[in-house]
Amino acid sequence: WNGADLCGAVRSLPGGPATRIVALVDAHDSTRSRRQLASDGFDDVLALPIDEERVSVLVGSVARAHYVRGATERERRWAQTLRRLALDLAWSTTIEQHALHALDAVRAGFAPLGAALWLRDRQQGDVRCLRSFGLSDAYPARAATGFRLLSGNQWVALARQPDVIEDA
Repeated sequence: WNGADLCGAVRSLPGGPATRIVALVDAHDSTRSRRQLASDGFDDVLALPIDEERVSVLVGSVARAHYVRGATERERRWAQTLRRLALDLAWSTTIEQHALHALDAVRAGFAPLGAALWLRDRQQGDVRCLRSFGLSDAYPARAATGFRLLSGNQWVALARQPDVIEDA
């Protein structure tokens, strides 16, 4: 393999275009210039013997670029989910449709193992599980008896306890 073939093969793989390819060269070898290596597709060059500080700087820049790329992708997905949720809620006519769209947005944005949407009728005091996913079939009936006795603040405090979800 020559450098151009190697870089082309790596770039053709899934995730390859975002892969940083570094050429390792002998510091005394003058047959290839940095410009030639760049035209072959290498992103950077490290000369042997390797300078530890140079490697540290290179790894740090790759980590920062990876974080920014990931954050940008997350923000794009969030924006898309929120746009879809806003449109879905605008066209929904029932509380059940609202609940379905809200849970779909939670599922898309957070990828939880399970979630439930509970509604409390303020006048009647009735509490019901409108929608859930990833929880046992018995969860709504078991949880409803306890939820009927809770105030809004108690609901929030209970929801922040990880063992509540694990026991669901």
